[in-house]
Amino acid sequence: MLRVVKTKNGYVKGIEAADPGITVFKGIPFAAPPVGENRWKEPMPCEDWEGERECYKFAPISMQDTPGLGDDIYCKERHVDPDIPMSEDCLCLNVWTPAKSADEKLPVVVCFFGGALQWGYTAEMEFDGERVARRGIVVVTVNYRLNAFGFLDHPELTASQHEAPTDLGSLDQQAGLRWVHENIEAFGGDPSNVTIAGQSADGGSVLSQMTCPDNEGLFNKANVQSTMIWDPCEDSGIVEPGEMDDAEQSGMDFFEYLGVESVEEARKLDAVYVRDKFSEYMKGRMKKIMTTTKDE
Repeated sequence: MLRVVKTKNGYVKGIEAADPGITVFKGIPFAAPPVGENRWKEPMPCEDWEGERECYKFAPISMQDTPGLGDDIYCKERHVDPDIPMSEDCLCLNVWTPAKSADEKLPVVVCFFGGALQWGYTAEMEFDGERVARRGIVVVTVNYRLNAFGFLDHPELTASQHEAPTDLGSLDQQAGLRWVHENIEAFGGDPSNVTIAGQSADGGSVLSQMTCPDNEGLFNKANVQSTMIWDPCEDSGIVEPGEMDDAEQSGMDFFEYLGVESVEEARKLDAVYVRDKFSEYMKGRMKKIMTTTKDE
């Protein structure tokens, strides 16, 4: 079985899954940690490493509200561990492969998790790729930045990253796809036979990746599951595209709530502080929207 694989950045060592015919590699970095000066920047190249990197455990989940604290269906069936490690250093992916050698050319599926682009992680039980891998498929699950860390805009960001200032989480997904294109053959996969899949909000992510011309050649099939699709003929307000000016204003309002005036200052703030203040900010904003709607 393929227990040790050479990637572009170095060797990774996986472990047998519950089915010993499947090897799983957890927490493989595909980009540099998005921390410090890399916060709110497009994913940067991953540094190489020496020796064999043990990929036995999932990497920390993206910064988000602590999972598993409620009693709703998501906490009961998905977010079951409030103590799951969480970090801003989260740009890693996982691979399940049934291949015995690197020349098998197996089909590949790359999955993105849902959660309104605010919550979620690859360690959720429903994203365990073992059972799909038993069918002769290489499975990849990709982590990416969420909420204020992955989808915030600000005039400074627009000026410096004008091509995709508000879509860093989407660029993380794209970086994961590029990693798959460059590395998956070493895991027994076929880089010319890649399906991308996502559910709920990440069905929307799949649609976004499908429309991006820079993704040409990175995948050739897509599976969109239970997403919301905006109908331009209906004024529903759900997933309706907003204006860049409004996104920038929201970013400035959030920075004011954080007590900072610039991206440079905001990059120096503790990640947990940013996470908690964003949660407070969004709750207040939603309360204001609901109150205004009720009054109307």
